[in-house]
Amino acid sequence: MITQNLTTAALIGLMVIVAGIVNFVPRLRARLAFNPYVVWHKGEWYRLITAVFVHVNTLHLLFNAITLFFFGRALEKYFRYFFGTAYWGWYLALFLLSAIGGQLFNLWRHRNNRYFQSVGASGGVVGVLFSFILISPDAVLYLFFIPVPIPAYLFALGFVAYSLYGLFSRKGNIDHAAHLGGAAIGVLFTLIAVPGAWQHFFNAF
Repeated sequence: MITQNLTTAALIGLMVIVAGIVNFVPRLRARLAFNPYVVWHKGEWYRLITAVFVHVNTLHLLFNAITLFFFGRALEKYFRYFFGTAYWGWYLALFLLSAIGGQLFNLWRHRNNRYFQSVGASGGVVGVLFSFILISPDAVLYLFFIPVPIPAYLFALGFVAYSLYGLFSRKGNIDHAAHLGGAAIGVLFTLIAVPGAWQHFFNAF
């Protein structure tokens, strides 16, 4: 039986290991990164997975790892309640499907763009975050460096609004499409997999 919270620890550990390898072998970044043109035209579909564990820099890795550490561990406890000892498989499926789903929008939008690249576990992390919010919408969240309590459901609404603005304004280097895709898959997966998730969400208010 897999120990509780080990799945989150394993995912973070894999991110750190890949970051260390890429640091010593920089050319691997280009080989592992998600490049829609290469995936679409050359069939390198493995990049949908490998890109999840590659990050731009240490800060990018740290942000994803910290977010996954807190919300992933909490979600594992919920999944253990819903799915029993097989919870880790459902949790891993949620993370990976959210990560992959987060890139499908980019795959369609940038399939003919040779220069677009995306890396990071953000889609999977956001999928975990939104699954947690769907199950526990009345939880109180705190943003980094902003010690102001925010109800989880309000944070979700703000996050989606900000991501949509960023997507259409095309400002900065944040992959808003991956975030929105990850959030959508995380919610959809939870609604399908977790019994009564929708009712549980509304019963929290």
